[in-house]
Amino acid sequence: MVVVTRPVLEFRDVTLSFSGVTAVDGVSFHVDAGELFAIIGPNGAGKTSIFNVLSGVYRPQTGSVRFEGRDLVGVRPHRIAAMGIARTFQNIELFAHLTVVENLMLGRHNHMRYGALSAFAWVGRARREELANRAAVEEVVDLLELAPWRRMPVGLLPYGVQKRVELGRALAMEPRVLLLDEPVAGMNAEETEDMARFVLDVREELGVAIVMVEHDMGLVMDLADRVLVLDFGRPIRTGTPAEVQRDPDVVRAYLGEAHRVEEHDGGGAAGDRAGGGAAGGDGAGGDAAGEGRAAGGDAAGGERAGDRAAGDRAAGDRAAAGAAGKTSPTGGTAGGAA
Repeated sequence: MVVVTRPVLEFRDVTLSFSGVTAVDGVSFHVDAGELFAIIGPNGAGKTSIFNVLSGVYRPQTGSVRFEGRDLVGVRPHRIAAMGIARTFQNIELFAHLTVVENLMLGRHNHMRYGALSAFAWVGRARREELANRAAVEEVVDLLELAPWRRMPVGLLPYGVQKRVELGRALAMEPRVLLLDEPVAGMNAEETEDMARFVLDVREELGVAIVMVEHDMGLVMDLADRVLVLDFGRPIRTGTPAEVQRDPDVVRAYLGEAHRVEEHDGGGAAGDRAGGGAAGGDGAGGDAAGEGRAAGGDAAGGERAGDRAAGDRAAGDRAAAGAAGKTSPTGGTAGGAA
C-alpha cells in the first residue's frame, strides 16, 4: 500500500501586484514536512513579498496558499502564527530593554490561556502554564546556546547573538513551518557558520520545515534540499542545489558564470563563500545587475510600494507573524522586512 503524504505548505499560481507592478508573478512551490526549502533571486525578485503572503501581511490577487490543507488567503497574521507558522525578519525586531529570556517568552504568547485573576493569584492554571512556558524557553536557550546571555538586555548583545535570539523567539512558538528571511545578513564568517549549525539543529532535532530566503549562496547550497530561483517575480527553476547551479538561465540571472559547476559537494559551497561570488551581502553582483536591469527597479519598487500601501497594518501584523506582538527595534538595527 502506497501512502501519499500531503505537503505541509502549498503555494500555487500566486500573483501579487501593487499599483500595476507585479511583485510575484504566477509562482508555485510546495514544502514537505522537515524539508529545508530556499528561495533566492536578485533584489526585488519578490522573495520577501512571498513571505508576506505566507504570513498573511499581503493578500494575493490570484492563486492559493495552504498550510496542512488549510487555506491561508485572507487569514490574519496572528491567526497564521497561532496555526503554526513562525517568521523572522531581515532586520532584527526585538525589545532591546528586555532580557534574552523575556524576549523568548514573548514567543509563547499563543500558548498562554490563563486570565488576569489567575495570573494575579499565581495559582492553578496560571502557575502551571507559566512553568510550562518557562521550561519551553529554557529548551530554546539550550538549543541555541544562549545561556551566557540569558539575563542580559538584548540591546547590549553582539549582532550575531541578537539574530540568534530572534530565531529563538520564533522557535518558542513551537512552529511546524519556520520562515527565515535572510538569517545571516550582516554576519561575519564565524557568526554565519554558527547560524548555519543552529538552522540544521532546528531541522534535525525539532523536525521543523524551513523556508529560507538568503543571499549567501554558499549557505543556501550547503543547507537546502531544494531551491526556487526567482527573477522579477517569476520562477526560473526549482530543483536541488546542484541542478540549480547548472541551469544556464539561473547562472545568467543571478549566480554569475563563476558559480556554474558540473557537480556540487560540501567543499564547493564553502569555496563559493570564499570566492566572494554571491556570498554574503548582496551576492554575485546579481543583485546590482538585477536592480539595474529593472530600469528603475520595477520589481523592487513594487515590493516597496506594497510595503507603503500596507502602512500601519503591515507593521503591526509583521510582529504578530514573528511571534512577539508589536516589537520595538533593537539598537540601531531597526527596519522592516522590505
